[in-house]
Amino acid sequence: MLQLAGELTHGGPGHLVALVLVALACAVFLVAGAVLAVTDARTHRLPNPWVLTLNAGVIPALVVAGLLAGDPGRSLRTLVAALAAGALFLLVHLLAPAGLGFGDVKMVPALGAIAGCLSWGHVLLAATVAILLAGVQAAVVLLIKRDRRAHIAFGPALLLGTALALCV
Repeated sequence: MLQLAGELTHGGPGHLVALVLVALACAVFLVAGAVLAVTDARTHRLPNPWVLTLNAGVIPALVVAGLLAGDPGRSLRTLVAALAAGALFLLVHLLAPAGLGFGDVKMVPALGAIAGCLSWGHVLLAATVAILLAGVQAAVVLLIKRDRRAHIAFGPALLLGTALALCV
């Protein structure tokens, strides 16, 4: 995200507004993401008000930021990444509803958008890191609980995987 911020500092007033929108999207991601990660870890639930806040605060801000910065390709990639992530998770949920909660399906478009705002590589990295983190989490739960049917909350891994991908 620092790379994107650096790109946006070189330009006119539209770039400055775009920079503010990116900062707003990052702040919403950090606050709503932290609340969602903790809530999901504790209760295996992703509350709709926070999921809506995440999506509404990230996706439109990043799409508009790309347009204001004169980069419609970035805006399109942001939107397509959000839609693709949501569609993929919806498909997985429909095929295996016990394996992936609908809260994750509703949350993931914002994560796809924020990673997609940077690049397709960031989308892939976020997904890869999230899956690896979830695997480690599942292994730990298996070792501690010794119950193969124990459920894990996927939200924290998705959020942390995305956050780590944004740092690259």
